[in-house]
Amino acid sequence: MPEIRVLPSHVADLIAAGEVVERPASAAKELIENAIDAGASAVTVEIKRGGSDMLRVADDGCGMSPDDARSAFLRHATSKIRDEQDLRAVKTLGFRGEALAALAAVSRVDLLTRQTGALYGTVLTLEAGEPINCSEAGCPVGTTIVARDLFFNVPARQKFLKKDHTEALQVQGAVARAAQSRPDIAFVYINEGREVLRTPGTGKLEDCLHSLWGRDVSAMLAPASGAHMGCELSGFIGRPELTRGNRDYEHFFVNRRPVRSRAVSAALEQAFKHSAGPGRYPVCSLHISAPEDSYDVNVHPSKLEIKFADEKTLFELVYAAVRDALLDNPKRPNWDAPAPFAPPPAPPAPPVVNCSLLTVNSPPPAASPSYAETRLGMARLESPAASLSAAAQLITPVTDAPVFPLPAPAPVLDIGGDYRYIGEALGGYLIAESGDELVLIDKHAAHERMIYDRLKAVDGPPMSQELIAPAVVTLSPGDCAALSEHAQMLEGAGLRAEGFGDGSVAVRALPDGVDVSDAALLLSELAGLLRKQGRLTEDQRRDAALELIACKAAVKVGRRFSELEAMEVARWVMRDKSVWHCPHGRPVAVALTRADLHKRFLR
Repeated sequence: MPEIRVLPSHVADLIAAGEVVERPASAAKELIENAIDAGASAVTVEIKRGGSDMLRVADDGCGMSPDDARSAFLRHATSKIRDEQDLRAVKTLGFRGEALAALAAVSRVDLLTRQTGALYGTVLTLEAGEPINCSEAGCPVGTTIVARDLFFNVPARQKFLKKDHTEALQVQGAVARAAQSRPDIAFVYINEGREVLRTPGTGKLEDCLHSLWGRDVSAMLAPASGAHMGCELSGFIGRPELTRGNRDYEHFFVNRRPVRSRAVSAALEQAFKHSAGPGRYPVCSLHISAPEDSYDVNVHPSKLEIKFADEKTLFELVYAAVRDALLDNPKRPNWDAPAPFAPPPAPPAPPVVNCSLLTVNSPPPAASPSYAETRLGMARLESPAASLSAAAQLITPVTDAPVFPLPAPAPVLDIGGDYRYIGEALGGYLIAESGDELVLIDKHAAHERMIYDRLKAVDGPPMSQELIAPAVVTLSPGDCAALSEHAQMLEGAGLRAEGFGDGSVAVRALPDGVDVSDAALLLSELAGLLRKQGRLTEDQRRDAALELIACKAAVKVGRRFSELEAMEVARWVMRDKSVWHCPHGRPVAVALTRADLHKRFLR
């Protein structure tokens, strides 16, 4: 049996730091929460090299005294919890007393702080958790913490950090969530000396979302509100056409705390069930006000997940509020029942003159050459018998023939082999036949497989279309990071995009066949795909990206092919049955035999 030992304090601090400070974004989150709890009205976050070289968080809050400044970096030292009763109704964001100690254990930290009314402030320097210097200094009211060389003494943890751009976007996401939780606080985010994000701090959530998400997204938000069993909800929900391919734009806050909750997410998506397609997730920023004793925030080390005592009440509140917001939206899709069917007006009667025993056909228009020639011929007739004979040509007996002639049968066109192209049905299917077999072809799936095979066969970058004016697409920080990380691979697939600032991406070129209107959806789904498939090789990721590009470039259901286009697709499908499945595995063509049809008709 190995001997049990008590860990040295610095080892315990490193273990605690690994639980709390996973990356620069988690350190920024903890420092921002401390600034908010200090009563700040303005918070500035600045980073260099993704936050690993330098992370600075400055606020104008209450500040700390010299004694508190020294105690703040001790483990389990906090000003927010006094006894176990306070844990049952936590009103502050940070309360564990581990954030500063964990950060100081894995970095070099400088603290500058001054209380309101104090003549001097305090500057404190620590390295690997050990104080090096503490003295008086002149500084503004509030607190500024600068963390340098993150994980300098833990090389194994530093090795697992992502690219600087990816880590910077994660820090930006932490600032954006904090800004949404407190729209009354002005936030500024600076990356490599450039201001990336700024919120006004007006206290209005709509102003904050406009700064974070841009004009296009904020213009498509609808207000949501509701109350149920002592809980209240407010915020904004995106219209159904604003859905995304992942949950990055689902933001929930409980008593101004950013949280993740399966119950809230399930209620939101259930309310959107009939408004968005499969794999599409709503955009929202929902704030819930609930009694402090109705939930527990002390169930996760970083306090992201919370547990509710009554999740049913929470589910009903969110579901009802979101559905009401969608139904009250004046620009929502038409979910109402259609108007009663009104038969179309009857077509005008054909120009006929009914006689007792005969039907005299009305003459054609005067402009008709045949009619002019007939009139000239009748004028030259001299005998009455000839006149009667000519007039009889304009008279036909009454028959039971239809007034309108039946359309001629559509021609049956040969598309190679034993197959013949018959036509198109229901706006989405092509029909071909051969002997005793009838083949139905899904034209979208067939066109998608054609494009995918063509892209795969190209040796080098496929054809792409350069845009005259770049299409600017607003994405989440995580999506921007995924696209930036795989930019070279995407360019090899015909898509060229670059960062445009403020969480936006400028699309310079699109794969051939992809419409500009589909750029936002394509980038969002590509980013979600790349983030989910982190363990795949670069070639596997490229194949998955080509599948998605082929899907977006393929003809949409409902748009009819020209006859030549339809015959070409049908000919390509019937030539090789190995392509009878699209890149996603769905059937491209389905064959029905004569026996199958006999069974359907009970013959």
